[in-house]
Amino acid sequence: MTGIEYTILLSWLFALVAIVLLVKYINSKKVLDDKVKEIGGFIKTAGLAYIKRQSLYVLAVSFVFFVAIFFLSGIQTSITFIVGSFLSTLAAMLSLRIAVETNSKVTEEVKKSEKSAFNLALLGGSITGLSVLSLSLMGLQ
Repeated sequence: MTGIEYTILLSWLFALVAIVLLVKYINSKKVLDDKVKEIGGFIKTAGLAYIKRQSLYVLAVSFVFFVAIFFLSGIQTSITFIVGSFLSTLAAMLSLRIAVETNSKVTEEVKKSEKSAFNLALLGGSITGLSVLSLSLMGLQ
């Protein structure tokens, strides 16, 4: 492995560790208000239904492009495309799940302090960026 490959691997591992720690921290926050739990459940159900439907469309379009790229550029490029498409969809799914979870917890946290709610929202949003980053770096390996 070259120096850049080690850098990519270490960056990917660092991002994954950061994601795990952030998710654990966000999951440690509790939602006590039943109304917030109920509305959060509705949002989660709708969000997961949306991402499931979106993933099916992405799969269909990706397959069409996979075939086109296969005939235009060969198997290696088409496999690279489909892996990238899969990783991108996975990042979207993970990001949506944690965003929905974080929203309810931020709603509960704002009752204590606006600053702590803002910080929690920022941490939840950083998981989205780290998910995209880590899965992109994994695709480079």
